[in-house]
Amino acid sequence: GGQDADPVVVDVPIAYVKRPVPPADNPTSPTNLSAAQPGAALYVRVRASTTAAEENVTTSVAGEDADIRDLSVSFDGKRMLFSMRIQVLPDVEEEDLPSWNIWEYEFESRSLRRIIEDLNVAEQGHDRFPQYLPDGRIVFSSTRQTQTAEVLIDEGRGQFTVPEESRNESAFLLHVMNDDGGDIHQITFGNSHDFYPSILSNGQIMFSRWMQGSTIDQLDI
Repeated sequence: GGQDADPVVVDVPIAYVKRPVPPADNPTSPTNLSAAQPGAALYVRVRASTTAAEENVTTSVAGEDADIRDLSVSFDGKRMLFSMRIQVLPDVEEEDLPSWNIWEYEFESRSLRRIIEDLNVAEQGHDRFPQYLPDGRIVFSSTRQTQTAEVLIDEGRGQFTVPEESRNESAFLLHVMNDDGGDIHQITFGNSHDFYPSILSNGQIMFSRWMQGSTIDQLDI
């Protein structure tokens, strides 16, 4: 106390999610990627210190019935992506709830925005596990299955999303989009969850694939 700040030390913000402890009598399956638990909020401290004040950056937008997951910081440390599902209300059917959307927080301006601005487009599927690509685009896992739907149309069939192996929900498959939510296209296919993408130094994407058990694959993009 009483000492001036060290001019050599650079303050680094820290972000984290607070949530209630999941109920022991109602566990969520790890393969149910669209499931959500209400009561989460995203907090940011301007520096990684217990003395720094914490700021709740999502409750004013999402209320107290949201779930938040999958935090990912940009390469320059100025922005952060995360998945948020708003209005996770009890006694409401799954199909009647809003879907998981990808949001971005900018540390300097303290601003928050949904990547896909158009609500109708944002609600076309569950979007999770976002990661920044070196060229500024975003890779993420989604049930929207954009190219799968286009193939079905070309074949003269009705649109439907491919379920994952247990058939409990639609398969989460990797997609890429611009940082403004445009030019969304699917880059993996199948009936297994593809999730947790990670960018390697050589530009490849490493990700997990749930095939009645987890495996790890690599993808060139």
